[in-house]
Amino acid sequence: MKLSSLMFADDLLLFSKGDVGSMMILLRTFSTFSKASGLQMSKGKSNVYFNGVPATTRSEIVQVSGCIEGALPFKYIRNKAAVGKLLWWIHAHPDKLWVKWIHSNYLRGTAWREYQCPSDVSWTWKKLCKLRQEMQTAYLQNEWVVIPGKEYTVGKGYNWMQRDLPEVGWHHQVWNKWTIPKHGMIAWMYQHQGLNTKDKLFRLNISSDDLCCICGNEEESPQHLFFRCPYSAEIMLQIQNWTGVRMPTSREHDWGRTASLTRLKLGILRSILNAVTYHVWRQRNGCRHDMKLLRPEGCITMIQYEIRTKIKNQSKGKLARRDLVWIEKLM
Repeated sequence: MKLSSLMFADDLLLFSKGDVGSMMILLRTFSTFSKASGLQMSKGKSNVYFNGVPATTRSEIVQVSGCIEGALPFKYIRNKAAVGKLLWWIHAHPDKLWVKWIHSNYLRGTAWREYQCPSDVSWTWKKLCKLRQEMQTAYLQNEWVVIPGKEYTVGKGYNWMQRDLPEVGWHHQVWNKWTIPKHGMIAWMYQHQGLNTKDKLFRLNISSDDLCCICGNEEESPQHLFFRCPYSAEIMLQIQNWTGVRMPTSREHDWGRTASLTRLKLGILRSILNAVTYHVWRQRNGCRHDMKLLRPEGCITMIQYEIRTKIKNQSKGKLARRDLVWIEKLM
């Protein structure tokens, strides 16, 4: 397979044929690179782009890669939001030195909102003016007018560019201040059905069977791997004994707004569930690719160490009595 690459800062673009076989070669190459360098591809932040590829093939490649299908032309929304701050400075901070230079060399007495970009200016300035047109409605809607407390921020710009996206019900389960980021990423992939369990690989004719890599008794679905497999069930039981709280039987139904749980306790429990998901997935991959599997006790030891470290680093200020007693039990 001929492979071309382009690199921009910490981004990497790889080009290949639009078929599953080529993607498998690409993934094996990534695996070899990861073993040699210790670096990992962040699949949750990676996109696959297609041109002239049938829909069925696109779907198979997305499932195999674990990445998200992007749309061409692709855009870096966060970068655009950051550039939006420069546009805002031109609008609201004429005292800045570089803004004075902009007024002197480009605007020349014309209001920023009314300025028309000529054709004989630099490519960079044309791009800034084009983005200004895209964000003009935000300025006109008084989203970022010169009012105390209404200063433009990159976060506000990013949210505005994303528009009104629907809020998923599980985001508090995955993203909270107690969850370790690498744990949250695997939990996020679980929620998006992005983990390549063997039931999925078998349907794509990539695996010769669909049996669980750890127990070998049942179909390896996410529900089986993380909750019904004897390995994960033993971990859940010991975690339950450690926390004194009954663990959920699926990710779709956690503790929710249980009256007996404080906000702090709920956050830590969710971080523990995410840690279990992460470490079970890691052990499953070790079993599948390297024929190595820690005993449940070893896996639990790693989970407890990471959660205890997180609690030590995150716990600040005075805690309620019942939270303090529970945390002391965990430590």
